[in-house]
Amino acid sequence: MSTRVVDSQFPQASPWGAQGYALIVKLHAVAGMENALERLLMSVVEPTRAEPGCVFYQLNRDIVNPGIFHFYEVYKNRDAFLAHLATPYIRTLLIALQPYLAMDNEMVFLSPCGAMHA
Repeated sequence: MSTRVVDSQFPQASPWGAQGYALIVKLHAVAGMENALERLLMSVVEPTRAEPGCVFYQLNRDIVNPGIFHFYEVYKNRDAFLAHLATPYIRTLLIALQPYLAMDNEMVFLSPCGAMHA
C-alpha cells in the first residue's frame, strides 16, 4: 500500500467552473483494528477543520460494515486540499495508517453543484 502523495495524481478543479473541491475517501480496516483505526483517523479531524481552506470535514463509519470508514471532505479549492495534504499531522497519519488498512484507500473526487453550503 502506498503512502506517497503526489499532487499530479489529484484532478484539477472542475472543468465547468464549479467552486470548491470535494472528495470521499474510503478506508478498509484490518479485522480487529476497527476501533484503533477510528481513534487514529479522529485525531486529524479537529486540526483539519481549523485549516483556513477547509469547508467541511467529516469522518463516517459504515453502519452495515463497521470496518469501513469514509471521510467526506470539502475544500475551498484544489490548492487548499493540497495544503491539507502537506500538514504535519496528515503526513504523519499517512504513514501511521499502514498497519491498520486491509487495502489501499479509495478516493472519489467531486465537484459541488450549485453554491456550497457549510
